[in-house]
Amino acid sequence: MPIWIDDVLSGKKKTLETRDPNRVGMYVCGVTVYDRCHIGHLRSMLSFDALVRYLEYQRYQVRYVRNFTDVDDKIIERAREIEAGPDGDWRRADRYATFTAADWALRDSDDARIRARVDQTDKPLALVVSEYFIEKFQEDFSCFGMRAPDVEPKVSDHMPQIVEYIERIIERGYAYEAGGDVYFDVAAYDAATHAYGKLSRRDAAAMIEGARVSPSENKRNGVDFALWKAQKPGEPSWPSPWGPGRPGWHIECSVMSTQYLGTTFDIHGGGKDLIFPHHENEIAQAEAACDAPFCTNWLHNGFVTVDGVKMSKSLGNFLSLHDALELALPEVWRFLVQSVHYQSPIDFSRTRINEAGERVRGSVDVAAERVQYFYQTLARADEALAGRTVNTEAPLLHTQIAGHLQERFCEAMDDNFNTAVALGLCGEAARAINELVSLKAKEIKKIGEESVAHTLHVLTTRLREVAGVLGLFLEEPESFLARFRAHELKKRGLEADWIEQKIAERGAAKAERDFARADAIRLELDALALELRDSPGRTDWDVRV
Repeated sequence: MPIWIDDVLSGKKKTLETRDPNRVGMYVCGVTVYDRCHIGHLRSMLSFDALVRYLEYQRYQVRYVRNFTDVDDKIIERAREIEAGPDGDWRRADRYATFTAADWALRDSDDARIRARVDQTDKPLALVVSEYFIEKFQEDFSCFGMRAPDVEPKVSDHMPQIVEYIERIIERGYAYEAGGDVYFDVAAYDAATHAYGKLSRRDAAAMIEGARVSPSENKRNGVDFALWKAQKPGEPSWPSPWGPGRPGWHIECSVMSTQYLGTTFDIHGGGKDLIFPHHENEIAQAEAACDAPFCTNWLHNGFVTVDGVKMSKSLGNFLSLHDALELALPEVWRFLVQSVHYQSPIDFSRTRINEAGERVRGSVDVAAERVQYFYQTLARADEALAGRTVNTEAPLLHTQIAGHLQERFCEAMDDNFNTAVALGLCGEAARAINELVSLKAKEIKKIGEESVAHTLHVLTTRLREVAGVLGLFLEEPESFLARFRAHELKKRGLEADWIEQKIAERGAAKAERDFARADAIRLELDALALELRDSPGRTDWDVRV
């Protein structure tokens, strides 16, 4: 079956066609490493991780490239702030107005560690900053179990290739040097190709006519963009035919993607916010330099909001990856990201009390509850099947889901990688499992014990397989549920020993027929979202999300 995609370049839904059958070259724009990562980065990383995983499940050989932007204005600005020290005027900038004490503690800790590294190297401070945050990126994302890219190129390692690429663009008449800077000539390129704006659906002529040039700029037209920037005091620089300087933002991805994937490759991904100008300019640069189509399929993940509002440091709703992992385990975030189609906007919300005093559940808690439910379901099925020999010849029950889960999962994923529908199918399988494990002995005997066991075996095996394609439910249920419970208790400031003590007190009260006291203890624990399950001779407990 073909895979259908919503291609941003053509604006059409079409089948995924690659240069070589069963091979995919895929480039995704990575992060600019000037600070800790946030959940916007997480959404992009996990969305494209699911795409790569599914392509490989369908036996494509994927060459996956994701870059690090380690030379950039924001990195240079961070280096200046570090150099100014913790008492610098920069701390009073508006972008830090909503910083909490915890935010400043992390910021000051990172800055101090970067300063300590500077004394041990002769590298420019800006590159020390980027190296530090590349390490933090790897540390912060390591717990998500993502399929690692085959190549993670850095801008600073590709200066000769970038300079050579720019020289080719100049030679072909689509760029010009001005005072040590080099600019891409949008008007010249569009006049020759009529192609500028084809990704973002923008009118190049209108942009060129309406653009203004600042008196301080040397470029011919306001829409022209920098390929190379002449060195300014205090900035890192590299040699070039136009004097010392550094690359502009857009050129790096054109250079690194074509170096590792070829002049024309199959899939380019990134956030919707990158469509213009970044991806538009990537196409212009690459096709100007190589005189060939750049990338044939463009996919973009949707925007991110926090509690219904666009995430922004200035609004105080910025959610770092560090903070996100305090809220929920990595698998919960993976589930939440994939419960929404990659192209759609996603809201990361926290449970809150509204103006009417009502409790409104947030998407993070809903996702946590669902992940807990799936693992509890698998644990029940494993217990029911423990020690049994399954007769695979026995008639299958719930045939629509048990007999066709893989097929229907692939149908969903073949329709533009629809992870939301795919997870819905996993939910159908889980409901069928719970129906079977809840059957009473008489019902099992009536239906057929061997059929029940065979169906449970098929459902759990296939659920684990298809969910595993998305990186979900791969852990042993008992292990995950223990970590989940510990994480939730830590969030609530509770300790397991205290809960066990309360349960013992309740048991003693019941033994003494003090049912009022026993009920009061249950209500006390219930108010803390702790669920008690009584059975003969014991009481088990769990956290409720």
